[in-house]
Amino acid sequence: MSTVGDTPQAETVSNWLTGAIAEYASLPPEKVDPDVPISDYGLDSVSVIAMVTQIEDAFHVVPDVTALWDHPTIRELAAYLAELIETERSQR
Repeated sequence: MSTVGDTPQAETVSNWLTGAIAEYASLPPEKVDPDVPISDYGLDSVSVIAMVTQIEDAFHVVPDVTALWDHPTIRELAAYLAELIETERSQR
């Protein structure tokens, strides 16, 4: 039995987050580790707010701004967002 973090949706979100963080950090995506804290890539509060807006646009969900601090790695954040997306879809 898979966990939410192992779902295809979580993998899609993880890949998207990796690309977005790579862009903010001016790194190639393959240099972004999904288990390293996002803050280690130098995102400041302005970048985090911009990323939350991009998440809203990309996945049509509205995560709390603190989500990036509450779920500090790409893997953790992807699992959280995948669950949020699934919850939003089930309520439609």
